Amino acid sequence: MTFKQKVKALAFWVIVLVSSGMLYAGIQGVREIRPVEAYTDQGVITFAPQKIVRQQEERSTSGRLYRNHSTQTVYYVQYRSVDSKPRYTFKHRVGLSQLGAKKLMDAGLTQRRVLTYHDERTSRNMIRLVEPDKSVADFVWEHAIYYQGLVLAGGALLLLLVGRCGYKLLKKYSKKAVDPLTEALSQQQKPQK
Repeated sequence: MTFKQKVKALAFWVIVLVSSGMLYAGIQGVREIRPVEAYTDQGVITFAPQKIVRQQEERSTSGRLYRNHSTQTVYYVQYRSVDSKPRYTFKHRVGLSQLGAKKLMDAGLTQRRVLTYHDERTSRNMIRLVEPDKSVADFVWEHAIYYQGLVLAGGALLLLLVGRCGYKLLKKYSKKAVDPLTEALSQQQKPQK
């Protein structure tokens, strides 16, 4: 097997894995989309930053970096509602930079629209925070478009790969099968010595 063939085989399997992952994530997301009526809009609530929270998370890398430093410090800013009953809290993931977390703390108050729904699997009331200018219908529509796009993109990639494999197999085995009419015509066109 040449280097070019190895690269093609590797690219094929990477595309198969990526498209399968997209298809799986899209199907799971579509299954979890709730109708607009399932959400209750609690209104726009003002949140104030409370503190910076540091958490250790496992790295997603492998090799030497993972062996030497298997965890990394990730910073969150914890927010708490100012003017609402009940009190809502949420954590905003900033990333690896403590400076970014300090900037969010200095920025002060932020507003979010709070949507609540009842989760049947856990029998708990859950909340979703969205931008203040978005409605429940906008939130549901955006999520539906996103997950349906994942399903379409993953499915299209898989179909393209299956079609390409089918074309290659058809081309390979059609060369071996000899059509008598084509062979007779090619014999007639050859110059006789």
